Amino acid sequence: MKLLNSSLTKYKTCDIFMNSSSVYRFYSDMIHMNIDKDNKKSLLVKKAVEYIEDHFKEDICLDDICESLGYSKYYVLHVFQEVMELSVHDFIA
Repeated sequence: MKLLNSSLTKYKTCDIFMNSSSVYRFYSDMIHMNIDKDNKKSLLVKKAVEYIEDHFKEDICLDDICESLGYSKYYVLHVFQEVMELSVHDFIA
């Protein structure tokens, strides 16, 4: 959490969208640092996060994320939670 706070301070956020963007950027940086290029689950999460980053100003629906990835929502929910130790819904919120 200390790292997240320093990230928010670093980017000098001033509104809710900027804060959201900084949080997504923080988690994205975490994923990019921890990605094993041969790990299918990590790549799926990376693509999910990229979709969320690209559409964060829109109403994001789990079904849209899963459709873009080509996986069922149950698989995406399970893998995201396993890799990120955070649910998709918590990540989006």
